[in-house]
Amino acid sequence: MGKKIQKVLIPIALAILVVALQVLNVRIGFFYKPLLKDLEFGLKTGGILIAMEGLSLLSGIALAWLPVKRPQIEETRRGVNPGFVLLLVFTLLLVIAKVLLMGFGVLWSVDILLTILPTHSALGEWVYLTPVSSLLAGFSLGRLLRR
Repeated sequence: MGKKIQKVLIPIALAILVVALQVLNVRIGFFYKPLLKDLEFGLKTGGILIAMEGLSLLSGIALAWLPVKRPQIEETRRGVNPGFVLLLVFTLLLVIAKVLLMGFGVLWSVDILLTILPTHSALGEWVYLTPVSSLLAGFSLGRLLRR
């Protein structure tokens, strides 16, 4: 009976953790995103962005640890999926670019990133305004760690 309860409670706890982390991320973003333009670049702004991105990363890792619907069809191979590695590298680069550009903008030259990934483009708006890139990075990291 204990294993059956554990199989039911773990997915529920992980789902609650994912929702709680995303709500906390949105709450921090709601209060501090308007202030980021007024704050000076540096540790305070960078710390807020790192906290927000870290919460989304943790949420993505918890999302990856949710059990699959049909565990009997689990893959027997233990090899590394190159798709998850590429997704992790790409999304981590986007997250690092976001934190460096929005948090530590004055401390280094951001002109290179703004020409590569302008804020008015579709990908730029997706990277700068949503937590999806860090959520995907956390998900791919969680899937790679789960193997």
